[in-house]
Formats: sequence, C-alpha cells, structure tokens
Amino acid sequence: MPIIPLILLGASAWTHGPDEFGLKPGTERVYQTTTGAEREKLQKSKVVGQTRAQGMDVFDIKMENGRHQFFGVSPEGLFQFYVSDMQGTTLDKDSAPVPVLLKNKRAGQSWEWVEPFRGQTSGGPGAKELDWERLKTHCKATLVSVDEKVTVPAGTFVTWHVTVQRHSEDLGDSRQETWIAPGTGIVKQTSAQGEWKSSTVLVSRE
Repeated sequence: MPIIPLILLGASAWTHGPDEFGLKPGTERVYQTTTGAEREKLQKSKVVGQTRAQGMDVFDIKMENGRHQFFGVSPEGLFQFYVSDMQGTTLDKDSAPVPVLLKNKRAGQSWEWVEPFRGQTSGGPGAKELDWERLKTHCKATLVSVDEKVTVPAGTFVTWHVTVQRHSEDLGDSRQETWIAPGTGIVKQTSAQGEWKSSTVLVSRE
C-alpha cells in the first residue's frame, strides 16, 4: 500500500465533493487503535456508498467489524451522521448530524451542540425513571490549528486540529481530539474519559 505524501493546506484546500475529505467511494483505509490497556488492533474500512440526506452528500464507510460510519460533506464542512440501529449499519437521516469541522471557523474559534442520549436502558419493575435532560451531552468543539503537522504510520500531514469537550450530568466528562487532512480525512484521533484512553492513527490508504 502506498505511503501518503505530505498535503499542504491553503484556501484552495476547500473543495466540495467526495475528494474533499478522502471519501470517494472505493477508498480503503487501515487504522490502528491502541486502548488504555496498550492493546493494538488494526481495522480496515472502505467507502462503500454515497447518498443524500439533509441537503448534503453522505458517504457510507463500512468497517471490518461490520459496523458503518456515515460522514456528510456540504459547503459548511464535515459532519458525522448517527446510525439508527443497534447493529450500526443503517443511516439515521433524520437526526441532526455532529459538526466535525466547520469551514467558517478560524483557529481558536469554537462551536457547540447537544447530543441526545442514544444508548440502551434497562427497564422492569422497580426501575428508576430516567432523567433524559441529565443524560444529554453538551459538546464544545474548538479549532485549535489549521496547519498542524502530524506524523502517523501513513505519512506526515498538515492538518486541521479539532478538540471536543463533552459534558453530561449523568455520564460525566470526556475529551476527543481529531486531526483532519484535506484530501485524506481523519488521520489521527484520541479519546479520553476518566482513566480510559484510546488513540487511532491512519496506517495506509488506497
């Protein structure tokens, strides 16, 4: 698999279409994820389809484990859509997607949104009534840099660096950092919640 060359940022990096974030159908990637237990796992993915939802092009990425991720591209930026089933295979076209990267933001600027609780709950006699407001997650993303160099196994990239702070009254706090290269997409992502940590890096793309 080829090594991806250094990609330079600039005003011309903002295009519109499947190549903007490396989402052209047929594109394959390999990522390596390391958890807090220092366990490393390789995960293959492939862009297997394209559709329309909420006025934008949405690209279907099938993971090696059978689950899917859905990313939307619009003139406003890059968005991640939810899945509508527990198997993680079906696009949720109705819920507002997560704004991963907004084009109208400069380094140091932020944007916010609220994520509803989408997990499973247990019921039955004596079960405590859930407070859905306390389960909501309040999110604040900040564009840290528009030209940060990052080196991963796939090569060295100049990236947009975005951090996301999440807070839920019942679920606690977490932090996620994402490095996105134009023409390639996400090349690195880290997550942390309490003592739990994980890091995912791009190994190859073709």
